[in-house]
Amino acid sequence: MLEMLYDLGRFVLNGALAWLGLWLKLLSWQRDGGLTGDAILPPQPGWRQLRQRYESKQTMPGMETLPLARIGNFRLGELLDIGFEVNAVLLRNRFGFSTGMVRIPYEDLQLLRAPERFQVTRFSEPEFSPGLFMAGGVEIELQAYWADQLLKHMAAAPVA
Repeated sequence: MLEMLYDLGRFVLNGALAWLGLWLKLLSWQRDGGLTGDAILPPQPGWRQLRQRYESKQTMPGMETLPLARIGNFRLGELLDIGFEVNAVLLRNRFGFSTGMVRIPYEDLQLLRAPERFQVTRFSEPEFSPGLFMAGGVEIELQAYWADQLLKHMAAAPVA
């Protein structure tokens, strides 16, 4: 009986290690460029469309990490970086297999809802609602500070 339990435990452990090895191999292929596109991405409505339309291979030093953002229906907490150029905003997703950078020109961004100041009660601290943008049919929600920064860069961008 004890030998049977030992064999079963060994079988389960070997199976788990094999799956872990396969997962790590797929991860290394994805990171090295062996698997391209969205081959093994978890479902992320919105990010996939942004990558297909705006994917960029360029890198940008000094990008800031967003504490919270929403791309489509997927909330990203401290997994999305943002950077600003003269005529585009760069977003880098650091979530699992879907790492990638998109470069969205300011003229493709549409403001759906600007951040607004509000107070829950008369005595509470003022708060700000997030800003909502759309690019390529995908909603992008940023916290008030970052939405304000994006609006300032959009206003300062040269007109083509």
